[in-house]
Amino acid sequence: MTAPTPYRIVSAPRMGTNDDVVRVLRWLVDDGQRVEPATLVLIVETTKASVEVEAESAGYLFRLVEPDTEVPVGAPVAVVSDTPSRPSLETEPSRGVGDGLKTLEPVVMLNMVRLSGSAVLQSLIVTTSWVALIRILASFGSAALAGYTIAIRIVLFALLPAWGLANAAATLVGQNLGAGKPERAEASVWQACRYNVMFFAVVGLTFVTLAGVLVSTFTNEPEVASVASRGLRIIASGFVFYAYGIVVTQSFNGAGDTWTPTIINLLGFWILAVPLAQFLARQLALGPSGVFWSIAAAFSTTAVAAALVFRRGRWKLKRV
Repeated sequence: MTAPTPYRIVSAPRMGTNDDVVRVLRWLVDDGQRVEPATLVLIVETTKASVEVEAESAGYLFRLVEPDTEVPVGAPVAVVSDTPSRPSLETEPSRGVGDGLKTLEPVVMLNMVRLSGSAVLQSLIVTTSWVALIRILASFGSAALAGYTIAIRIVLFALLPAWGLANAAATLVGQNLGAGKPERAEASVWQACRYNVMFFAVVGLTFVTLAGVLVSTFTNEPEVASVASRGLRIIASGFVFYAYGIVVTQSFNGAGDTWTPTIINLLGFWILAVPLAQFLARQLALGPSGVFWSIAAAFSTTAVAAALVFRRGRWKLKRV
């Protein structure tokens, strides 16, 4: 009597707490093709994203589900057999690498560290540049420092919806790249930029025309209010550029290209903003206004640089 062929089951993954069903978009390997651990075998679609599924063990993969089919989470979508012949599913599957306790995967862990490390550095560059700018402002007295703090707090609060839209664009980039549709990913980014421009136009106009009213809710001191109002108007002058910069920068991250925005931030905030603030504020005697103009210049320059690099399209070739 011939012994049954050992096989392992590939199940539909759960990618979120709200998904009970996933759609098999397409297979990345042929039926009966040999696969190795970590080989990408298919793409499934959830309500939020398209995700590539890896094989967890070596063998010959045989499909159980056709493309464009919805299956419950956890349902078998393929089997991996030890031999090139399709196994009989009447027998119990053998114990696979993915069963029981998961083993550490150094390659996956290093990839996660690589992505997260550059993303942390990206934020650290911007944050530390603010510290340098505050050091320059502090030399002009407490009123200048207080006015700067009020202006930046108002700007950051107003930017929250824009950050939400940028994160949504990054999600769409990752989803569409995972689905093998880079052109749709790019179209999503430019559409998000257009929406962001409309939002920033309203916010910028409000800052220019009502800066004094907004600042008066935080301080009654004329000197502080003057610095804060002037800061809001200057920073608002570059809002059209910020609209593109925020979305495009996050879209790089969504594509897994975290080093490009990191380098752009380094050039824009440390190579440009900090020296420019020093020059405008002290050498040209513009005072706190010089620091505000350096912020506007840095955000505008990084936005233009990010958009130009994004249009080149090398991010479409990234694989996470």
